[in-house]
Amino acid sequence: MAVLIHLFHAEEGIVPGPRHAHAAHVAFEVACGWTFVWAESEEAWGQIPGSLDDIHAGVFRLQYGGDRRLEGADDWWPASGLLERTDLEWGREVESELLSFAFFMASRMEEQNVSKRSLDGHGRFRGGASFAASRGWLDRPEVDRRMQKWAKRHKLPLGEARKTFDVLPTFDIDSAFAFRSKGLLRTTGAVMKDWFKGQSARPRLRVALGKAPDPYETYDRIEALHAAFSLRTRYFFLMASRSSHDRGVSWRSKGLRALIQRLSAVADVGIHPGYLAHAKGYRAIAAERERLEQVLGRPLDGHSRQHYLLQRPPQSWRDLVEAGITDDHSMGYADVAGFRAGVSRPFRAFDLERNEQMALWIHPIAVMDATLLRYEKLDPKAAVERVEALAKAVAEVGGGMELVWHNESVSNHGEWAEIGTFSLYTACLSAALKVAKRPSVAD
Repeated sequence: MAVLIHLFHAEEGIVPGPRHAHAAHVAFEVACGWTFVWAESEEAWGQIPGSLDDIHAGVFRLQYGGDRRLEGADDWWPASGLLERTDLEWGREVESELLSFAFFMASRMEEQNVSKRSLDGHGRFRGGASFAASRGWLDRPEVDRRMQKWAKRHKLPLGEARKTFDVLPTFDIDSAFAFRSKGLLRTTGAVMKDWFKGQSARPRLRVALGKAPDPYETYDRIEALHAAFSLRTRYFFLMASRSSHDRGVSWRSKGLRALIQRLSAVADVGIHPGYLAHAKGYRAIAAERERLEQVLGRPLDGHSRQHYLLQRPPQSWRDLVEAGITDDHSMGYADVAGFRAGVSRPFRAFDLERNEQMALWIHPIAVMDATLLRYEKLDPKAAVERVEALAKAVAEVGGGMELVWHNESVSNHGEWAEIGTFSLYTACLSAALKVAKRPSVAD
């Protein structure tokens, strides 16, 4: 059974605008799997919309705003004013009123005009500085949770997709190879650096000469693991020109190009816009997207994830749209795991400055390997427990748990030698799959 939320704004002289539509999109469509319609008048609100004459749907009449509950209202939410005024940001009324709360979280309103104390060294908004962290619910998709608790009180059935829990594995390919396909100049320089540091250059040279496998080339193991459990991987490839923070294999490398073509036959491929591209804007992002399309020999499907999870909405979102990106997978924090926008399913971006919904879908991520190991500094056992707890929070709302890992961190090489390992990823994935009640690697 589907549910139609038939909304009516009872505040005199108020016509629902883009903020109202976006708030309803997040609260009803995304969190609960329902459709919604804003009624133009109280009279229209009292009737089932004609477009639904041939649809067997439950209709729930929700009154929004007004100074008293109208006859025929199945429920009444007094408006906080956040959706009607642009000079309001946060307050107790916003947090307690579900439409305003959904809008505040998904639009990332709290990230507008923040102080430098809330940013890290890369200019990223810190999860530890967020309202969700301060109130103790960053670890769960709070918008989904609150909306579904309200639905349960009113005995409203959730959409079918909200009754299942999906595990979505993704890998960022910042450095496709540790040693090979680096070119003669870079390899020679790296060998000299190894010697200067008193380290053996033998492993590097053996790989460069084709006598040993590259330690970062973990793709066959990743694909075999995911295929065993009918999981489809999405890889995000860095195609940036080299810089201090974009240090991967050159996008011109034949080895990288061959790898992309091979993986695109069995997995989904997206662009990983570089560190400098985020600062330079849409033309730089579009150039990197075009490089990937040239390798693929076809248009990209429009998916991206920003390198370093860089994003400063709404400008970052505008740049992605201008660059031809339709779906972005950067909605998470680097410093702490959890649900940055309070939801666990994809939702439309909203431009607060232009007051409009955007042609960009935002895909929330739940946890990243580097967050667990570099920032939260968890040992392997605690990391697995952390993933399992996040999975349980997602499963409670029938959401999607997007995991962000790197080919490097499952290589048991370099900085990941002690903590990264393929076995740790296997254990984390198994923990999520067990919560999803699917066979896991440990079974």
